[in-house]
Formats: sequence, C-alpha cells, structure tokens
Amino acid sequence: WHVDTASVNHVLPGAAWNRTVTFSPDSRLVAAVTFTFMVRVWEVETGEKIAEFGRIGDGLGTFQSLRFSPDGNWLASGAYRQIVVWETRGFTVRHVVQGLSSPLVDSLEFSPDSRWIAGYADEPEFRMRLLNIETGKIDLELPTGIALTAAFSSDGRWFATGVRGPNWDNYEPAMQFWD
Repeated sequence: WHVDTASVNHVLPGAAWNRTVTFSPDSRLVAAVTFTFMVRVWEVETGEKIAEFGRIGDGLGTFQSLRFSPDGNWLASGAYRQIVVWETRGFTVRHVVQGLSSPLVDSLEFSPDSRWIAGYADEPEFRMRLLNIETGKIDLELPTGIALTAAFSSDGRWFATGVRGPNWDNYEPAMQFWD
C-alpha cells in the first residue's frame, strides 16, 4: 500500500494468509511467514519474489517469527526448535541453531548494533536466548518466565522483557530490565 494515497502498490502472489511480516531497514525488501510456514521475500518497488525458504535442517520448518537486523545484513526467523539466520546478500543460510528444547521460538528481536538476536523460548524453559550473529552460538540465556514481549534499548545497553508470572494460572505481570 502507498500510505499517502491508500492505493495498492502490489498484490504479491503466494502471500496469502501471512502470519508475520517485516520490512528491511531501507524499505527495499519485505518478508513474510506464510500460513504454510514458508518464508518469502519480495522487492517492494517491483513486487518480484527474490527468495523463498521452507524446512531447514532437522527442524519442521514451522517458521513463526521474522525480523531483519537494523543494519539490513541479516534476516532471522524463529521456528520449531530452531533459530535460522540468513545473510540478506544472496539469502544464504548463515546459522541454524537447532535442538532447542522449546517447541517454538515465538519472538525475535535484534540488538541495535545487529550483534545479537534475542529469541524467546516457550515451554518448558521460558527463557530468552541471545544468539551471537558472528559465532552462531547462544551467548546468554535469561530465565524470564513467560515473556510476552521484549526489546533492546536504542543504545543496546538494556534489554527489557514483559512477562506474565511463572505460569498461566498465576497471572503476575511484570517488566524485567537486564543490563
């Protein structure tokens, strides 16, 4: 859509029933996780599909969350028991972090310097993991509880999580701030 005119710029084939959508920082690309759990990437101006990803590694390919890094060099997706990171130049896989015991990685957030990506792991651990983009290793695990949202501060020093108590039966909302 053109926001100024409320007119449709493109209707992208194969983009029906999107679960999540994200723009690259330069607004040149748009990516989506479809209802069939595929990741697709299009050029915004032309509407041309430039990449498509399905199942990767031993994961089931059930992509859920999707984010471009602030520097535009990375596209990451949380999936069934894995986090996948692609380089946006050529859309090649950079890292696949597998074997996470959590069923889904529902939420992803990049640090402002694009050095880390935080991925929330749901049951049974309820932990936020910080993946080092350079090494592909988990640098830090934060025992957040049930995190409903997360964000880095603009200077990258602080990380905040909005949580909902230790379990669904005990609703104790809280904000956690991590240095």
